[in-house]
Amino acid sequence: MVILALVGAGIAIPLALAWTRGRAQRRAREEVLYLQSHDPLTGLANRARFTERVGQALEHIQDDDVHMAVITVNIDRFKELNETLEHQGGDRVLHDIGTRIQHVARDRDIVARLGGDEFAIALTDVAALSDVMAFVHRLGSALTRPFHVNNREVVLTTSLGIALAPADGDTADVLVRHSAIALSRAKLDGGQRMCFYEESMDKAVQQRHTIEQDLRHALRRGEFDVVYQPQYDLETETPCGSEALIRWHHPQYGIVAPGHFISVAEETGLIVPIGEWVLRQACSDATQWPEHLTVAVNLSPAQFRDGDIAETVADILHETGLAANRLELEITESLLINDTEEVLAKLNRLRELGVRIAMDDFGTGYSSLSYLARFPFSKIKIDQQFVRNMTRDPAMRAIVKTIIALGESLRVTITAEGVETQEQADILRRLGCPQVQGFLYGRPEKATVHADKAMSGAVPMSRLPKRTSAA
Repeated sequence: MVILALVGAGIAIPLALAWTRGRAQRRAREEVLYLQSHDPLTGLANRARFTERVGQALEHIQDDDVHMAVITVNIDRFKELNETLEHQGGDRVLHDIGTRIQHVARDRDIVARLGGDEFAIALTDVAALSDVMAFVHRLGSALTRPFHVNNREVVLTTSLGIALAPADGDTADVLVRHSAIALSRAKLDGGQRMCFYEESMDKAVQQRHTIEQDLRHALRRGEFDVVYQPQYDLETETPCGSEALIRWHHPQYGIVAPGHFISVAEETGLIVPIGEWVLRQACSDATQWPEHLTVAVNLSPAQFRDGDIAETVADILHETGLAANRLELEITESLLINDTEEVLAKLNRLRELGVRIAMDDFGTGYSSLSYLARFPFSKIKIDQQFVRNMTRDPAMRAIVKTIIALGESLRVTITAEGVETQEQADILRRLGCPQVQGFLYGRPEKATVHADKAMSGAVPMSRLPKRTSAA
């Protein structure tokens, strides 16, 4: 019996080991296959699996005479949110978003995480557009509920892009691409909204891609230039500084104004190296001007998000030799809307360098006054829409008067932008506005021309405002 038992064990043990190894190998293969087709963080299908399943579903809608909707979802400003969350908080949010989307979707729908903070849903049998809208409503309700991460309540917004089959495409790749294009349009429109794909969007995306590529070449080839619009002291009628404005000398289209490319530079992050180049060039040019003249340079929110803006400014001032008190950095309210404490800390570091900080386009936002209370700006620039309309709208004139009085009480310099007529200049003088900027006093000019006029300190007689008694 002992011998038989030993023989049996000799046979059974190798068989058991072989079976165990086989099972482990099968599990390993299954795990590899799973990882190849699923997102490890959320457990949802990945981009490859999503495209494959959408392709399979498209074969059936041709037979069943139904439609399909591919919806791409992106979290607004997720990068900034992720930077404020500790201990993998961003991953927790992404996991919970995937779970909520899955709960809203039906069993026959296809849900995936395409990568980063981008998700996709394919509604596989849509009978009417109302079905898509009903799903979007349910999805919006699910995603606007607060998320709880590391003992913190997080509220976020999302943007959606939607492509319909077969109208917007009859292959998975085309539908996914078109829904992504619609999503990009939703983000460009400010986020927290949805957009259906339109053919014109495709052309716009191609155009933006072309501009992006041209901008990269422009940086490398030195196609940018800086021009300067003078700012004048209304009381003495002499120049007191200027604002640096970028121009692009495109080899094919000639001079391109900022309005045609700055938004693309912002979206792609190219605004950071472009903005640094403008800052360095402006500081260098200003060293050739009389020492009482300042130079103002606009800063993008991206320059605050990426890198150490105070260190960059300090390095440029040291490199060019420009005195810190001759540099004004202009920001808009959009910079202060998100991560206010961090931004205010960086602004304070800039002030410690000795540079001046100006709030541009004052009055166009909703919280400008609260920001004035939290940060001591050196200058407030009245947005040109108020200056343009104050000659015919008493309410606009009252707003301008109030801003000027506010600046006087806070001991902050006020500059009125967009002064183009003698009447506007006369009104601003009566209201006590100390500084002006606009075509009446000079158009943007190259550094050398600007320097020559600054040296003379003269204004063309045809543009000199007439002195009037104070109101």
